[in-house]
Amino acid sequence: MYANSLPLHCTVAAGCGLLAHLLYFIHGEKDGKALRIIIAHLNAEVLLSAYLIRYLGISKQYLSFNTAINLSYFGALFFSIVAYRLAFHRLRHFPGPLGAKLTKAYGLWMARNVKYIDELCKLHQTYGDVVRVGPNELSIRNVETLLAVNGPGSKCTKGTFYEPLSEQGEYALAVTRDKAHHKQRRQVWEKAFNSKSLKAYEPRVKSSVDDLLSQIAAHEGKPMEVSHWALLFVFDVMGKVGFSEDWGAVKDGRPNPILHLLEALFTPLGRLGRWIWPIGFFVDTGLGNEDREAFEAWSNKLLAVRQKEGREGSIDIATFLIESFHEAPNFKAGLHNQNLLNGEGQPVMIAATDTVSNSISWVFYHVARSASLQREIYQAIKPLFTQGDEAITHISLSQIPLLDAVINEAMRLHSSATVGGSRMTPSEGLQVGDLYIPGDVNVYIPPHALHLDERYFERATEFLPERWMTAPKLIKDKRAFAPFTIGTYNCVGRQLALMELRYLLAYTVWNYEFAYAPGENGRRMEEESLDLVIMKAGKLDVVFKKRESVGL
Repeated sequence: MYANSLPLHCTVAAGCGLLAHLLYFIHGEKDGKALRIIIAHLNAEVLLSAYLIRYLGISKQYLSFNTAINLSYFGALFFSIVAYRLAFHRLRHFPGPLGAKLTKAYGLWMARNVKYIDELCKLHQTYGDVVRVGPNELSIRNVETLLAVNGPGSKCTKGTFYEPLSEQGEYALAVTRDKAHHKQRRQVWEKAFNSKSLKAYEPRVKSSVDDLLSQIAAHEGKPMEVSHWALLFVFDVMGKVGFSEDWGAVKDGRPNPILHLLEALFTPLGRLGRWIWPIGFFVDTGLGNEDREAFEAWSNKLLAVRQKEGREGSIDIATFLIESFHEAPNFKAGLHNQNLLNGEGQPVMIAATDTVSNSISWVFYHVARSASLQREIYQAIKPLFTQGDEAITHISLSQIPLLDAVINEAMRLHSSATVGGSRMTPSEGLQVGDLYIPGDVNVYIPPHALHLDERYFERATEFLPERWMTAPKLIKDKRAFAPFTIGTYNCVGRQLALMELRYLLAYTVWNYEFAYAPGENGRRMEEESLDLVIMKAGKLDVVFKKRESVGL
């Protein structure tokens, strides 16, 4: 008689699947709740098994009942999900690939070659400015939307991409989604990057430039792999500026093990194609977290040493973080516990190393191709450099238009933050001209796509530094240039990044002529570059030759 009840059990299971979707899954955010959802279903499976075994025992009939009930539940659940996302979801009218409308796992396909941004640009070419790239995600290639979503006064917050990226439950500046919290954290970081602090950091940047020039001298006439040395240079700078530590990566010439951990942190994000809930699952379970935990332990130890030693009188980023920690009881923006302090310490390396090293690599990629451009830069910096080292400061370098023109153009063509961070629209939605973006939707405004758009930059795919100087007509809408993003969430370390780029480019061109190594054509750098959320430049071999006319 019990066997005849299978249709009823399957009907109830199917009803539960529909209700689970309609009453739970379509309400609120679920990206950070993967583990809880899986545990809830496993518990339900245990209860179901216990119920069936009580009446059927462990038998073939039990297996058939269990299988049929599970198929009914999950079949109804996924049917409801598919029907809702295709026919009833608030983004149903937006164009995009069918797979992306159905599941964020489509990002795996887009990131199959770890070149997600290239696939995204292809989607924009196919579908236009607005593309549905996930069940609840849009990618928008439009400067007005950039201003509305990221600009000052925007009601948009950071998207669900950031939800799993906490430090023991505490969210640092780079990942917090709470605007009030972000504003408080930002006050601490702005102290670390104000004009007084930047002036204190300048000699440390210059010392790292000197270290790299020494290596160039030692390797003169031999191929040097640019992206390798750029990464070591920036790593050393962040050690000196962030923690008053000289890690000697450039002097040693080999990658510090921490750099491998940094790459390991970003690789899963790049390969998953911005599909974030698996990251939350692994973080919550501790599975596959060895590299992340090793990096966190290293970063936390650095801060612990700084806290213990004090280093009175020294100015580095850690100084301001630790001061904020000590001031927390009387300072609303203070770092109120050790986990929050540790969480703020990690972005010193995470956010600053790969982004700047990528930009440096592409600057040298373009400058090494053109001896005439090197001569132009040399002549542009000559009046300053002939005055001696005391005259060469970040301020004086920033007043040489050609330096910034070259740097801007390299960053325009090769954005480090390829897709940019996701933003969540306010619940009432967002109207941008004729475009209405529904509320509670993740939106990406990919800088790389904007930078290569002919509506904003004429001859957009060409490296033309003159567009920033003598040929301004080549820039149709400067607002589309956002290498450091804009508005509330713009890069707080922008001036330090530019300091590194200006110093390194100027001193290298002043001292050396350089070109691609024999057999090198630059194609390898283009083909091997990987979108790991932050762009990782491929390899490029360059040969340096000491200038005979230095100082003349």
